[in-house]
Amino acid sequence: MTHAEVAAAKIRAALKAGRVQARARPVPLARGMNKLEAEYAQQLELRKRAGEIQHWAFEGMRIRLAGGAFYRPDFFVLGASGEVEFHEVKGFQREAALVRIKVAASQHPWFRFVTVRKVGGKWESREVGT
Repeated sequence: MTHAEVAAAKIRAALKAGRVQARARPVPLARGMNKLEAEYAQQLELRKRAGEIQHWAFEGMRIRLAGGAFYRPDFFVLGASGEVEFHEVKGFQREAALVRIKVAASQHPWFRFVTVRKVGGKWESREVGT
């Protein structure tokens, strides 16, 4: 098994056993998500119902980068085949936020880190390279 498969299996088992609680919330949210994130959450819910993904959670995890620095991805996404992705939804991208995503991606190469933005009414995603 690859690192990604082992990590995905551990997350699936923890979710199933109730040892980890993903913080999925009903869509739309009254608070917590901004307007763009709530719109993307609706897209994720449609993908879940279509069987493209198994599960998603808003701010479901926090990743330690170094020392006291953390990165909290907007969305934890568990793919249909068990792959783990972290989606960051941005209307615009600040350099500091991009650095955190790149650091997280380099420290955890067995997960996919994706930035998502809406351009011209359509969602565009880009995988963050290490």
